Amino acid sequence: MKYSIILICSFIVFTLISSCKKDDDSPVDNPINPPPLAEEVAEDYEALKALYNANPNNTLNWDLDDKTLKSWEGLTIKNGRVTEIRIPAKKIQRFTISIFTINELKTLGFADNEIKEIPPQIENLTRLEVLNLENNQLENLVEEIKNNAGLKLLNLKGNQLRELPYDMDKLTALATLNIEDNLLIKIPYEICILEENGTNVLKNPRTTCDLVNYHYRGLKALYEVNPNNILTWDLTDTTMANWDGITLTPEGTVLYIELESKGLSIIPDEIGNLIGVNLIELDRNAIASLPDEFVKLKTLQYLYIDENSLTSLPNNFGLLTELLQLDLSDNLLVNLPESIGNLAELTRLVLTRNLLKKLPESIANLSKLQSLQAQYNALEILPINIGNLQKLESLNVFDNFIEIIPENISDLQNLSSIYISNNKITKIPSGVSQLNSLSVFDIKGNPLEGPFTTELCDLYISGILQLDSNQLTISGCPTP
Repeated sequence: MKYSIILICSFIVFTLISSCKKDDDSPVDNPINPPPLAEEVAEDYEALKALYNANPNNTLNWDLDDKTLKSWEGLTIKNGRVTEIRIPAKKIQRFTISIFTINELKTLGFADNEIKEIPPQIENLTRLEVLNLENNQLENLVEEIKNNAGLKLLNLKGNQLRELPYDMDKLTALATLNIEDNLLIKIPYEICILEENGTNVLKNPRTTCDLVNYHYRGLKALYEVNPNNILTWDLTDTTMANWDGITLTPEGTVLYIELESKGLSIIPDEIGNLIGVNLIELDRNAIASLPDEFVKLKTLQYLYIDENSLTSLPNNFGLLTELLQLDLSDNLLVNLPESIGNLAELTRLVLTRNLLKKLPESIANLSKLQSLQAQYNALEILPINIGNLQKLESLNVFDNFIEIIPENISDLQNLSSIYISNNKITKIPSGVSQLNSLSVFDIKGNPLEGPFTTELCDLYISGILQLDSNQLTISGCPTP
């Protein structure tokens, strides 16, 4: 019994000692030692504290002693990080650079404050989706805003903006842009491009997109990328009124570009700025390629780029669906894109003196084509469905390596002239005699096999079929 009492007393003493030790040493219950903040949470706190201190007249109800930020108005915190800041009408006058280190921010809302500028460091907010600066005192917008690629809403209504940066069309995710109630008269045409691509652009009726300046920047880029050009343009004249080779519309936009033999070798991406241009002549230069942006010239009807050094065309060249005439002669083209068959309005195609071995089968889709010139190439075959070119009047393919004339050439009832001399043709399709509009069929210099049919001899006798002396000998046709 005595030993039992001793054991019980010992247990009670041990329990009391353990309890006292826990009260003395445990960090959990000690309010003087709260759990440490994660490093990133601490950075968000310091960034917002700096904003608070940089605006001494602010009316924010923030407790700077609360480093968890949980009691701070206007903040949304997820997983310990600040993702949204919405603090309207709090007399904020300036941003601090530190605010743009809060890299989880998706929403930045400072409407109805007194902010005059946005630092370029805004581009660091790579997750930013909403930027609301309505009713502030902004006088300009930094170019770096174009790098906030995820931006969906940009509200700049009610500021003092007189101009906007170029390249805002890079904000391809932008759903809404509000620039109402500013001092804007002319805005970059890139904003019109945003609008055309589906962005809801809210602006005052007097605010219009500046197509003249957009054209000016396109031609200025052409000038600057070719330092050896012999153009006499005064780049300080943004109206382009006295620029040689440039014809303007009454509104001052570019209508015709005629720059033959001007020492040009590079066409810059900015050529795509020339929206609305009708004619471009760039022959006798040293141009080796066209940028993909060239196909933005959707109203282009006449393109003459002969006597250059082109080796290919953009794959989507067929987007130039208004083209009527296309001259690519005297280049170094080895192939043409299949999309060329989409040039539904094309009436004249000149491919003379290139390195083409074949023509795309899609050329047979050019239902309005009247003249096809592809002489002095390396053509081995004509498009199988050439008979689809129902409007074709003139076919010039002499001095190539063509072996066969497709039988369906007889379907080309508007064809008046065929020049196919100096190839490797051995047989003339009998249907040629059915081409009622044919006035010239020059096939000299081909290894034809005879004898000819009566119908072909009749073509020869009538002066339509033109033969050399060797061909006449094997033809069996009587001399007229």
